[in-house]
Amino acid sequence: MLEAALTKRRATSVTTFNALIDHALWFHRPIDLSDWVLSDQFSPSGIGGRGLATATIYNRAGQLVCIATQELYFGRPKSG
Repeated sequence: MLEAALTKRRATSVTTFNALIDHALWFHRPIDLSDWVLSDQFSPSGIGGRGLATATIYNRAGQLVCIATQELYFGRPKSG
């Protein structure tokens, strides 16, 4: 989910320092991670050095199995 927040900021992990502040997972039904899953990720907010990223994860049958969130800190751009 970091990539979704970085894209919102038009940055990369190479150009910007970042750190995970908090994360949460909500499981809605059993998930088989040895099978195909779809993770739909987006970042609804990225203001003042902080970002929020969310992912909804679906199984092969299209059922929602998990929602995940991460709050991120973005420091100053890396120099040289």
